[in-house]
Amino acid sequence: TDQTLGRARDAVASRAFPLFRREVVPGSAFSFLDLDLGDNPEAEDASNPARWALGEERFAPYFAPLSEDAPSPTPLTAYLELDPPSREGKTPFLEGEGEGERIAVRPELAEAAIAHRLAWEALVRSSRAGEAAHESQLRQRLAALEQQYGEKLANLEAEHRDRTARQLRQRLLSLMTSGMPGASVQRSEEEAS
Repeated sequence: TDQTLGRARDAVASRAFPLFRREVVPGSAFSFLDLDLGDNPEAEDASNPARWALGEERFAPYFAPLSEDAPSPTPLTAYLELDPPSREGKTPFLEGEGEGERIAVRPELAEAAIAHRLAWEALVRSSRAGEAAHESQLRQRLAALEQQYGEKLANLEAEHRDRTARQLRQRLLSLMTSGMPGASVQRSEEEAS
């Protein structure tokens, strides 16, 4: 259904289930990851997987309205940036749909969001390393092609210059000898040699 497709798109956009393609470079051992970021302006928001999970009924047990007596309510994005000891005693939350609505996120789901962010960062590093290797290989191939075609061009220019000089010399000899007696015999001897 349309709702299922919409949720699937949201899962990809939130990086809960990121899409990527492994690009193999033909004729080499190199490959790189092509990450499909789409046009999600919030792609760097580490809370996106949790925000996506908020819309999934199966993850409902990991969310509850934030109680007024919750210890140190902390927005999930800020919570995820803290080191583990600093997270102790804090309650991560997401902003809800309604004004002032705050939804507490269970620590297990917050940890899963951290794991997703770390996995995404590893994918990005792999992608960049693969792209750099691919670009380096392309630069080497381009340099080899430039050298090969540079040599071919130099050879063609030399052949053209020699052919033009030979034709010019023959034409000049032809013009010089055309009015002289016995020129046809002399020209025949020159052409034979």
